[in-house]
Amino acid sequence: MGFNAADQEEVEHLKKWWNENGKSIVGGLVIGVALLGGWNGWNSYINEQGMEASRYFERTQGALIDENREDAEGAAAVLMSDYPSTIYAANGVLGLAALKIKQGDNAAARANFQWVIENSGFEAPRQLAELGIARLYLDEGDVEGALNRILAAQSGTDGVYGSHYSEVKGDALRQQGDSAAAQVAYVEALQLADINDERRSLIEMKLAEVTQ
Repeated sequence: MGFNAADQEEVEHLKKWWNENGKSIVGGLVIGVALLGGWNGWNSYINEQGMEASRYFERTQGALIDENREDAEGAAAVLMSDYPSTIYAANGVLGLAALKIKQGDNAAARANFQWVIENSGFEAPRQLAELGIARLYLDEGDVEGALNRILAAQSGTDGVYGSHYSEVKGDALRQQGDSAAAQVAYVEALQLADINDERRSLIEMKLAEVTQ
C-alpha cells in the first residue's frame, strides 16, 4: 500500500504522542491511578511505601523534562531495583522509554516497556507498555508482530486504553491490506474514544480510507 495522507497524519500523530508521553505518564497517570484506587487507599499506599520512592520519581521526572537520559536512567534504576512494585517505578520507566524512543533507541525503549509489563502490579501502566511495544513494531515495519502483540494484550481487556488498542489493531490490519477488518477496528476505536478525544479526526480519516 502507498504512503498516503492518513499515513502522513499518523507519523505526525506518533511524533506528538511520543513527545508528550513522558510528561503525561509521570504526571497524569499517577493522578489517574490515584482516582481509580480511591484517595484514602492511595494515601495509605504512599504511607506504606514511604517517601523515598517518590523522591527518586521526582528526580526521574525532572531529568525526563530536561531530556537528560543519563540522570533519568540513574534515578529510574533505583526505582526498578528498590521500589519495583510502586506506581512510581512503573511511571518512571514508561517515561524513560518515551525519551529513548524520541532519541531513536527503540531497543532500549522496548526493554523498558517489557520491564513494566513483567513487574508492575498496576493495569494502566501495563496496558500503556503493551501499546508502546506494538507501536514500535509498526514503526519498524513488523506488522505481524504488532498485530500479534495487540491481539494478545487486548484479549479480555477493555481498560483505559481500549480505543488505542483498537486503533493500533486497525493500523496493522490496514497495512496488511485487510480493509474490511481494519474498518471494524476503527469503528470500535471511535466507539471507545471519548467524544473530546483529539484522536477522533485521525481515526475518522483512517476509517474513510479503508471504506473507499
